[in-house]
Parts: sequence; structure tokens; C-alpha cells
Amino acid sequence: MAELYDVIVIGRGLFGCPAAKYLQTDGLKTLLIGPAEPQPSDFKKAKVFSSHYDSGRVTRKIGKTKDWSKLNAQTQAAFKSIVDQSGINFFGNEGCLYVSDLLPDDHYNKAIDYQLLAKEENDFQVLNEAQLEQLFPYFSFQKPSVAYFEKALSGHLNPRLLIEAQLAIFAKAGGKWVDDVVETVIDKTDFYEITTGKAQIFRAKKVLYATGVFHPFFQFNTPPVPLEIKTETIILAEVSKKQAEELRQMPSILYTCKTDTYDEIYGIQPVLYPDGKYYLKLGANLNDDRFLTNLEDIKNWFCREPLPEQFEVLKQMAIDLCPTIDFLSFQIKHCIIEYTQSRRPLIAQIGREQYICTGGNGYGAMCSDAMGRLGANCVQNLDFEFEFSQGFFRL
Repeated sequence: MAELYDVIVIGRGLFGCPAAKYLQTDGLKTLLIGPAEPQPSDFKKAKVFSSHYDSGRVTRKIGKTKDWSKLNAQTQAAFKSIVDQSGINFFGNEGCLYVSDLLPDDHYNKAIDYQLLAKEENDFQVLNEAQLEQLFPYFSFQKPSVAYFEKALSGHLNPRLLIEAQLAIFAKAGGKWVDDVVETVIDKTDFYEITTGKAQIFRAKKVLYATGVFHPFFQFNTPPVPLEIKTETIILAEVSKKQAEELRQMPSILYTCKTDTYDEIYGIQPVLYPDGKYYLKLGANLNDDRFLTNLEDIKNWFCREPLPEQFEVLKQMAIDLCPTIDFLSFQIKHCIIEYTQSRRPLIAQIGREQYICTGGNGYGAMCSDAMGRLGANCVQNLDFEFEFSQGFFRL
């Protein structure tokens, strides 16, 4: 008979890996099931995909609300421990710059309150236009009205390396990972029977779903989890190694603006990608973004060729934002953003011994360790919500 685990975590992503780590280190016999990132030659054959197949994500303390800010701050507080335990350095410390030319800017006004989370000296600084130009000469803004800069531990993280680090700690604690896709979950009353795409069968007392956008499309036998799945297109702008080194102190950026073709730019300094080249990553909301409703459309979106009109919009956006940077080439990548209807994260019990941890809402990487820890606490029936507003983790 198959081995019985205390918990099986489904989903080898930014929430599933830390959740499995915390469950295992808390003494629960934990199995993590989820596929590794496919090789480029096998990409179109994959059953599931992920937006964490990337080398750069924004990390910051100050989020859209105090609760999101707490998640971010708690995740950043775990960075040093993750690096120390895994030996893998996955984040930069160059800071995050927020600029807005749309007034009144509600986020900026709230950030003045949220910055109390930035406890280190000079960690939060309000900037005027002259200071912006002096401190960050490589950026060109349309008509900046307000700006702030947060420093300590903010900047960027490498999601691939973060997952590698979380898995290393999980494995050291005795956790096991299966490189496969879960197809079905059946409640056998005394345990759950999990069957994978490779016809492997596993048993567990409890199941934690960290399955993201793919949750509605597999036979997990849970109540419906309504998610909105939005297309996202980013551009990788190549620079030389020399210029990347010159831009080592370039902060991540969140630029609230609006044009005829895009709004809300985000960006990350040039970092090394698996192809051996350095790319500055930029993204934005595009006018032709759309919402996907079925598995086939999601797969097609990840695998499709870039639209020429999107390429031109994002290329010009990169040139306009960073006119002094010598870009060598440009390429488009597709990903998706998973939204809950509440636009808040979801951590909850959704069955007899079934639990869910999902709902990054575009902020998943920067709050991932805290989300995994809270998801693990939920599985153990611990009070994981006491530090947050009532109902924050509910639909």
C-alpha cells in the first residue's frame, strides 16, 4: 500500500514550495508534487506553466494596503534565513522606486502611513523631481508629480533561485518532491488519494492546493474557486554585461502613468538570464490584455508568438522610460496574472481536510514566503489571521 503522508502540497511554485518547507520543518511528513520548469524544447508539451519561469521580480515592503504590506515585510524578513539555510542568494538590495503622475494618487498617500514598516534609517524617502533626476538619471518620466524610494531588502528577486532555495531547505528537512502533475484528488474518507499524470498514486491525511490559475481545470473535487486569469506581456531589453554592471544600483520601479496604449509600468534592473545575456525587464497593462477562461487558451497564451503591435508598444515604452540606455535587442515574453474576485489572497479550508493557498493578484513573488507560512499554519489549524484585517484571506 502507498505510503501515507501527513500533507501533500500540490503546486511547485512560489507559494507551494515555502508551504511545503514550513510544514516539513514543523514536523509533518510532507510530499510536494509539481512539475519542474520545462526545457525550452519541451515547453509546448507541458501540461501546466508558470509565470515564475523568470529571473527578475519586483520586491518591496509597501503594498496596496497595510495587509499586503505586512505580507511583503514578513517575506523580506525571511530573506536572510532562506539564504543562510540554503546557501543560495536570490535577491538584490538596490531598492524600489515608486513614481506617479496621476493625481490624486491614493497609493502614494497611504504609503506615507505604511512606511512605518520601513524601520531602518533612511529606508523610506519622499522625492521631488530634482531628486529623481539626480538620483536616477537613467529614467525619464512624462510629468512626475509624486515619488518615494524604499531601500532595505527591496529591489528585485530571482523567482527561479528563490524556489531552488526553498526546495533546498525542504529537502534538508527530509521533505520529498515528485516531478509530476496531479490529475485527480479523491477523498477516501480516512485519507486522500492523489493520482498524477504519470499514473503515480500517493496518499495523504491532508491536501494543500497551491495550484494557482490551474486549480479550476483539474479534478481536485473541491468547491469552485472563482479566479480571473489576465494575460500579461513583458519585454526583455538586452544590454551589454558592462552596462548591466554600471546599472547595478538601478532600483526596481513602479510607475503609475497612463498613455493611449499602456498604463502602470513596472521594471527590474538588468539581470543575467539563463541564455547568458543581461536583460532589463519591463511590463505594463496593455489595452489589448484579456481574460482567459479555459485551459487551452492559457496554454496557447504561454506558447504563442508575440503580437507585432505589442512588441512595438513595449519597445517604445522601454526606450521612452530609459532613453540613455543602449539596448542591444528586444524580446517579448508572455505570462498571466491570477486574480481573486476580492483582489485579496485566499488562504482557507475548502474541504474535509483540503486547504488552499492562492491569489497573488500580481504580487505573489514579493509576499511568497509569508503566504506559504500562513498556508502551512492554516493546514495545521493554527490562527494564521490574527495579525491581519478580518476577512483579508477570504473571498
